[in-house]
Amino acid sequence: MLATQPRIATVLNHSRRTSSSISGIYVTTVFLVACMVGACSSPQTLFARRAAAAGITATPVQGTNFTHLVYQRADDKQPTSADFVLVFIEGDSAWVNDKPIYVYDGDTRNAGIVYTKRPAQDPTPRHPLAFNLMLKTSQPAWYVTRPCSNGLRDAACSERVWTYARYSSQVVESMATAITQYANTQAVQRLVLVGYSGGGTLAVLLAARLPQTIGVISIAANLDTQAWTTTMHFDPLLDSLNPAVDLSILSISHITLVGDEDVQVPFSTVARFLVTQPQTVVTHYAGYDHVCCWEENWPGILAAALAQFSVVDARRE
Repeated sequence: MLATQPRIATVLNHSRRTSSSISGIYVTTVFLVACMVGACSSPQTLFARRAAAAGITATPVQGTNFTHLVYQRADDKQPTSADFVLVFIEGDSAWVNDKPIYVYDGDTRNAGIVYTKRPAQDPTPRHPLAFNLMLKTSQPAWYVTRPCSNGLRDAACSERVWTYARYSSQVVESMATAITQYANTQAVQRLVLVGYSGGGTLAVLLAARLPQTIGVISIAANLDTQAWTTTMHFDPLLDSLNPAVDLSILSISHITLVGDEDVQVPFSTVARFLVTQPQTVVTHYAGYDHVCCWEENWPGILAAALAQFSVVDARRE
C-alpha cells in the first residue's frame, strides 16, 4: 500500500473543542448538500460534461505505455506551417482529501479540523484549470491528458503512476510519443507547451523530448520537486524526474509564471531550477495564489507571455 502524504494539512487555531466540532459538522453538511446537487458525480463524468458543453472533441492517441486523449475545439482553424499550437497539460490529481477529523496537540494546545489524504482512485482532474485555460485561448490549442485519467486505464496504470511516478521517464516518454504522433497527423511543426502546476513540471521535461517545441509557459509549477516536497513536508517523489537536476539546459524560451501568494508551490522552492536553467524568465503576479487568478485573467496573461517570447528571442539574435 502506498504511503500517504502527511496527515495534517491544516490546523485551525481553536481553543475549544465545541467550536471545532461545529466546524466538523459544517464540513460534513456541505459535503452532503454538494452530493445532493450532483457534485458527487465521478471526475470522469464531470469532465466529459464540461467538454461536451464546450463543443470539444477528444481523440485517443497511443503513447509508449499509456493511451492519451487529445481534446481540440471542432472549430479550430487548421494551422499553417507558420502557426503554432498551444498544448495544455493539466496539474496533479494524485491525492484527495479524506474525512475531516478533530485533533488536539497537547504540546502547543492547538486544536482544530484536519484532513487526511489518500491516493485518488481516479486521477481525472476534479478542477481542470488547464482545460479551462484552453477554453479561454483564441489561438489553436490542444489539451493532452496525463496517463490513466479521463476513463483510460491501460495495463500499466496503478496508483504509483499518478502519485510517486507522476513525472517519471515512463510518463514523459508516453506523453511525448502521443503529442508527436498527433502533431504529425495534423501536420503541425511548432508547439508551445503550457503546463499548470504539476503540468508545468511535465511541460519542461517534455520540451527536451519534443523537437517541435518552440517555447514553454509554466504556471505555478513545482520545478524542483525535491525542494518542493521537502518544504511542504511531503513524501519524496523518488520515482519521478526532477527538472532541477535531470534536465539539460533548454535551448528554447521558457517563461514561468509565479503567483506571489502561492503557498502550495512557494517561489523559494524553484531557486535551484533557475540556477540550472538561466534562460528561464520569471514573471511575478502580485495577489495571485496557486489557483487565483490565472483563469480569470488568462487572455491578457497569455498575450503578455507570448510577447515576452518575442523579446527573449530578439535578445538572442
